[in-house]
Amino acid sequence: LLKPFVYALNRLIDLSYAMPLGARILSKLTGDYKELNGPYRLGKYGLTLNIIGFVFLLFASITFNFPAGKFRSPFLLVTPI
Repeated sequence: LLKPFVYALNRLIDLSYAMPLGARILSKLTGDYKELNGPYRLGKYGLTLNIIGFVFLLFASITFNFPAGKFRSPFLLVTPI
């Protein structure tokens, strides 16, 4: 009964990371981009790294929903029910 809630919460956490990345990528590609000045900047690599992060989040949120199959981790500390 608890597993579906845990899976849903994990997907919502992924979504909370993907939304700002997607908004930033969309604003950069449509030209409605506002330069944000701060102590940390990615410079010319910013858009590329944002796209890589966004694609990874999409990949992870899709593939992490597949069942684990017969593989059991040797680091599993609890016995599955």
